[in-house]
Amino acid sequence: MTETKPEPRFRTCFVSGPAGQATEAIADMLTGFGVAVLSANAISLGASLTDEILRGIASADFIVVVLTDQGAENAIFELGVARGMNKPALVFTFGRMPPSDLHGIIYRSLDSLDRLPDVAADIARFLRNAKSPPPLSDEAPVAHRRKLGWARDELRALRDPGSPHRYEEFESLIGRVLEASGADVERAGQPGADRGVDFVVWLNDVAYALGGPILVECKVLRGGSGSVIKNAEFYVGKLSKLLAKSDASLGLLVFDHDRSASPPTSFATPDVIAISVEDVINGLEAGTFEQDILQRRRRAAFVGGARE
Repeated sequence: MTETKPEPRFRTCFVSGPAGQATEAIADMLTGFGVAVLSANAISLGASLTDEILRGIASADFIVVVLTDQGAENAIFELGVARGMNKPALVFTFGRMPPSDLHGIIYRSLDSLDRLPDVAADIARFLRNAKSPPPLSDEAPVAHRRKLGWARDELRALRDPGSPHRYEEFESLIGRVLEASGADVERAGQPGADRGVDFVVWLNDVAYALGGPILVECKVLRGGSGSVIKNAEFYVGKLSKLLAKSDASLGLLVFDHDRSASPPTSFATPDVIAISVEDVINGLEAGTFEQDILQRRRRAAFVGGARE
């Protein structure tokens, strides 16, 4: 569902970080993707350093910031400058906690330099999807509506008792619905295999709010409403464990059911949210899905992880 190489939307990048292996390796990876890199470390000390850095950031399509356990003051300053210019930003932290105010910025935390090879996939995903972050004062994102009547028709058909491949078809439907909404969707393995995660999905508003992609698991939950909720709780727990081992920002359990209407409650934690397929389709069609997800997450965090 994704390309091996990103489209060349971004051609120039300003890289900020301490001189050393991490910054150089990430700069090399960007070059490998066809991006022209200007590094703060390459600017001549004989020049007016601040002016040159400002010009470099202004001329770049986006900024990459590397934060290590060395001094990070300059890199954080340059990140702030880029944010003020409304530049897309990708932050990598090594051996340190990310700053607490990275709202609107995509970041990836690595515990050691040995994890550097893992960064290539994050850079590719960022280049495919990144856009200028919403202004700091933007509290009302524009809703992008889509017509998804075809998805409802397919959902009704796969709920037919005679449908021979309901589970696989449901998984495929969710992937296509997310793609139709403009999301970047990567399959996590072979269709139909129970891996615990079906898709890695990039939704821009969620990514900028939480710092990365989400993991999506699709399940058909049968039985009464109580059974659906109990099973959703079980799969939320399983997805939480997988999420803890990944660099994703959130888990989403999308479920179908046999009830005449969606169960009145769902199980959610601050890290994983269970949501019915009807709510997914309705939210994507109305253009409110990403904000709905963030609102559910905030609610779950407020109550400490409970049934809504």
